Amino acid sequence: MTPFRRPSGASPQREDVEGFLEGVSYRVAQQPADVRGELVPEIARAVAALRDSDLTTAETILLAADRRMDEVEGERELAEFPRGLVDYVPIGDRGRPTPNDDDPLANRIRLVGRLLDVRRSQGRDVDAATETIRSAEAALARGDRGAARSLCDRAHATAEADTPAPPDPEG
Repeated sequence: MTPFRRPSGASPQREDVEGFLEGVSYRVAQQPADVRGELVPEIARAVAALRDSDLTTAETILLAADRRMDEVEGERELAEFPRGLVDYVPIGDRGRPTPNDDDPLANRIRLVGRLLDVRRSQGRDVDAATETIRSAEAALARGDRGAARSLCDRAHATAEADTPAPPDPEG
């Protein structure tokens, strides 16, 4: 969780610190017992500092507690999960890295690869697009999601281009 960002050098405002206290308190209540036991006294110190109008100290304590919970929880990954699909059950734990079988971008790359196979079976030249989709797979494997998405989009556009198939020699 990130507290309200104020201009550099500005003092914390009571409303901002009170709101941050609410958010951090809620997160503390969701933590495992050992972490909760470690942080509840810190929250009490922040409440006391707030009561004494020591907003800077209260904010500092809350920031430390917030960072501690970030350490415990690990980094959360924002993931695109499909909406409205019947019986869709995502694989893996929410907030953890998505397995490749359930990753939307990996699935899109596979789908475009299959589309290229269909276009090839229709007699279309898809060699350049096939190389592009292989590059997208490689980019995804090394963690460059932006490049993977861009390459996949390029291969998809090539596959969807209205290029007529060569005439069938038997028909």
